[in-house]
Amino acid sequence: MEVIALSGYTLEEKLQIAERYLVQRQRLACGLLPGQCTLGPGVLARIANDYTREAGVRQLEREIAALTREHAAAVDEAEQRTIQAAIAPWIA
Repeated sequence: MEVIALSGYTLEEKLQIAERYLVQRQRLACGLLPGQCTLGPGVLARIANDYTREAGVRQLEREIAALTREHAAAVDEAEQRTIQAAIAPWIA
């Protein structure tokens, strides 16, 4: 029997995949504009090092999705407050 070694992505490859594809995909899925959500290389490296333990990028995408959903909720909440403050004089 022969053992075949299958290697996964290196950290640098994971970061490139995340920067090029995963962040944009999750940002669009959450309805955020390009300027509303940016994850820098340091954040992506921390996620890849500390929160993922697999050879591929599935868990990395899940973690990015969680961050973008949380950010989208915060943006929505801030917009709701702005809208409520803007219409408050008209309601009273």
